[in-house]
Amino acid sequence: MIIPGKKRGVKAWKCDVCGAVFKGDTPPETCPVCGKGPEHFIEVTIEEIDFSSSADLKFVIIGGGIAGLTAADEIRKRNSVAGIEIISDEDVVCYNRPMLTKGLLAEPESNEFYVQQPDWYGEKNIKTTLGVSVFSIDAAAKTVELSNGETREYDKLIYAAGSECNIIPIPGADKDIVQVIRKISDVHAIQARLDEIDSVAVIGGGVLGLEAGWELARAGKKVTILQNGGYVMNRQLDKAAAETLQAAAEKSGVTIITGAKTKEITDSGVMLEDGEVEAQLVIISAGTVPNVKMALDAGLKGDRFIEVDSRMRTSDPDIYAAGDCAAFTGVSYGLWNQSLDQGRIAGINAVGDDEEYEHIVPVVAFTGFGIEVFAVGDVGNGGKEYKVEEKNEPDKNIYRRLYTADGVLTGGIAINDENLGVKIMDAYKNKKDLHL
Repeated sequence: MIIPGKKRGVKAWKCDVCGAVFKGDTPPETCPVCGKGPEHFIEVTIEEIDFSSSADLKFVIIGGGIAGLTAADEIRKRNSVAGIEIISDEDVVCYNRPMLTKGLLAEPESNEFYVQQPDWYGEKNIKTTLGVSVFSIDAAAKTVELSNGETREYDKLIYAAGSECNIIPIPGADKDIVQVIRKISDVHAIQARLDEIDSVAVIGGGVLGLEAGWELARAGKKVTILQNGGYVMNRQLDKAAAETLQAAAEKSGVTIITGAKTKEITDSGVMLEDGEVEAQLVIISAGTVPNVKMALDAGLKGDRFIEVDSRMRTSDPDIYAAGDCAAFTGVSYGLWNQSLDQGRIAGINAVGDDEEYEHIVPVVAFTGFGIEVFAVGDVGNGGKEYKVEEKNEPDKNIYRRLYTADGVLTGGIAINDENLGVKIMDAYKNKKDLHL
């Protein structure tokens, strides 16, 4: 996999779901990042970079995820002499994080798992400091203090610290029975326990919780998904689509309890306000919390997210932010392609080139329980007066629904209709009319 570059004449393919870009005359069979097929690849021409800098600057990047890697790559494409250091609290280089839940049972750290192979960093003269956290930022002195006691000076800092799993504040959340899935170390911990467990409770019915539940069910485990809201994927789907998804899950042997009020996690499972779910492993998948405290302590403007402009600049002109921890115009989707694009823009502008960020198309794709779910944009959750158009085939688990408001497509859902998903994506992105 490559990160989007700009070298004229190179043919490449971009996945319109996750934003990954691949060189080649033909698209890959499936995207190793999000798992979508070739129908979601669009041909792109990688253009020539006409900016070059020989400034002997020090770039420090906090965070080794896709935003940090992409920023480093774009800096190096434009400046061959600058110092670039990526500092990550994980002990491995950047990997395809969306595959943690999609490939929970897969062999971790295979070649396809990494965005760039470990030796790529040395070839590009990009220093990686792994397994070390940044403790604090001194914006006035332009230094960062590391957890190992060392200090780094910088000319430009890129804050791409990402986010952590949201641990719901209930008794027992710190028990050994509890796991989250955010890092490769989490997957290692779960895989090490698979032979010892028969039952799993997943707290959270979003995409990641459903993916984890599906994978564990495939491993022969008894899986119960506990969704606090009225239906699964309630931020991306409407109720009818969620019911289609839930029916497929239950047909696959997975139990879904909606409106679940979690009271306590015990050594034997999860206590609800109206019952108990027995489980030997409890996975919490209740969203994420952006890692912004250190940035806010350093005086950067923001609240839940760090505020950035269209060039990913923070309130400090020498500090850029990108990924899960950054919000442009108050918006952060927490999606892989957002982090990729924001990291690219941060690197381009930090090195002295100029390019503006445009919001990504908010796409959510889920494959599991024998069906494929594709949702784009606002599907009736934005408080508008919507016109709804649908064409379903319940006997085939095919669900199609489009939402428009004021004559504009606001979003759509396609279940088991990949071709319609592509059309919804195109119409939403290009503000075109679309009918079933």
